[in-house]
Amino acid sequence: MKQSLLLDEGGIAIRGEYTPSPDVLTAAYLLIASIVTKSPTHIHNIPQSGLMDELLDLLEFIGVEVTVDDGLTTNCEELKTKAVPFSLAPDVDLAWLTTITLLARTGIGGIELQSFPEMDQSRIRYYVSNLRSVGFEVNEEGKFVFVKAPEDWRELAKGSIDLKGWTPVEVCGLILLVVSRFKSPLNLRDATIDKSCLSVMNYLTSLNAQISITDEGIVVNSGITDQEASVSVPASLLETLFIIALTVLTKGEVIVKDLEKDNALAMLNLFNKMNISYKFNDTMLRVWNEDDSKLSAFNVRSESFPGFSSSWIEIFAVMASVINGESVLLNRTNLFQPNFIQSIKDAKIEIQRGVLSEEDLIEIVGGDKVSEFVNVQELELKVSVFGPSKAQIKSLDLSQYKNYLAPVLIALAQHEATEVTNIQRFTDRFPELLSTLTRFGYKMNIAQIP
Repeated sequence: MKQSLLLDEGGIAIRGEYTPSPDVLTAAYLLIASIVTKSPTHIHNIPQSGLMDELLDLLEFIGVEVTVDDGLTTNCEELKTKAVPFSLAPDVDLAWLTTITLLARTGIGGIELQSFPEMDQSRIRYYVSNLRSVGFEVNEEGKFVFVKAPEDWRELAKGSIDLKGWTPVEVCGLILLVVSRFKSPLNLRDATIDKSCLSVMNYLTSLNAQISITDEGIVVNSGITDQEASVSVPASLLETLFIIALTVLTKGEVIVKDLEKDNALAMLNLFNKMNISYKFNDTMLRVWNEDDSKLSAFNVRSESFPGFSSSWIEIFAVMASVINGESVLLNRTNLFQPNFIQSIKDAKIEIQRGVLSEEDLIEIVGGDKVSEFVNVQELELKVSVFGPSKAQIKSLDLSQYKNYLAPVLIALAQHEATEVTNIQRFTDRFPELLSTLTRFGYKMNIAQIP
């Protein structure tokens, strides 16, 4: 069911207290990761979301028994299939992670590649090519593509793999493979992870896997033990950052409660760079903005966002734009995600020349992948076209955006009535956010569209 959001007026200053909701993406990762063991896994603090409902349908299809208690308990003694059909795929990344988990359990995993939209097909082929490059066998059968694990992959890997260019969901899948199927020491060099992947690693550690993060990468020293486990879904850091960004844009003041210290510290360095006013005490963070002129723009580089997705860059690019349109410079980390450049263009960021040459990009992603990027030499992003003061968004269709946080943030921050169609992509990822904004005074209605 499609949804349309009718926003009567935006730009209302955020004022009051806010408690982060459980992170939907992390909950999904943990549910999928539980497939690697036949024993029950208890997952607490599960959010209510359409995305979660779709994922549960997929897990039931592949043979996972799910019991509702004070959270969810998964049990997966026997699998019914080795492939993920498009009709049950909640989104392309979760479908891929499920495919890799099937590969970890059975030695082969498939996905209905040719039924996905063209952009998602490109993303899957990018993931497949990375696995092929480290020794996995890939075969296409009709609409499906299957990945088969080599019998002695550790011998092929020589105990170490360079994962430069792999996205967090790929790294997470590979870790699941190593600890559940190969169970041998391996160093994953230059691996990029996010908070969801980190939560999965913590879950695997509870199953006695020895995983450590070093300066060189992620070191996996042992496999998992098939045993009963319990894990809790953490709060959504991305949702928290979205609320804080809207607070800054609307010159408001918010008190974030029950915020984990590590998550707070991850943001405070960035707040310092922009002179965003804040106070942090234990688990409570207070953020306010009285005057944009007191803020300082800075070049938002990906190294400023260790362990976080490009969504952080989207949000901070919007905040930087209300100051003086400072450029956002990208390094290679941001280019590893397929179609990232097109997504940035979709978000209405002006692209200028000057960061990476086409030769650099070929070196990063391989010559057969350059065609997936648009204007590969034009990689300096200018955000001067951003900012609520310049935005005149009357309507917004989220189906036209791969990365949609920036345009939604702008639509909410501007003082205009706005209609956002296909808003279910946003509400599935942040199921409690719109109700939170309603509590802060935003007047909006959700219409169901058949």
